[in-house]
Amino acid sequence: MPDFPYINARVRAMRSRLLDAGRMEELLGLPTPDAFLQALGSTPYSRELQEVLSHTHDGLRAVDEALARNFSLTTSRILSFADGKARELIELVLMRWDLANIRII
Repeated sequence: MPDFPYINARVRAMRSRLLDAGRMEELLGLPTPDAFLQALGSTPYSRELQEVLSHTHDGLRAVDEALARNFSLTTSRILSFADGKARELIELVLMRWDLANIRII
């Protein structure tokens, strides 16, 4: 039987890395893209953002790539502590985002 309580607890703990609505509004209200990049650099997305900025100078493209990398790492982490039926169900939910990405492309 899948260990749903364990998986749920791990996902809830990971939720603390998400930016709340107030922080998002604050970031989006910044006057310049450079101010946005600097502020985003003090969030849990900092590591991915710095990695991307090390090889590109287009700040907004870097944000897009950094967030995509973070999403990929996060979903991989979730899948790493699930197996069997639980993993299949999580993969099914994540397919929604695959479809969204295909539509965007």
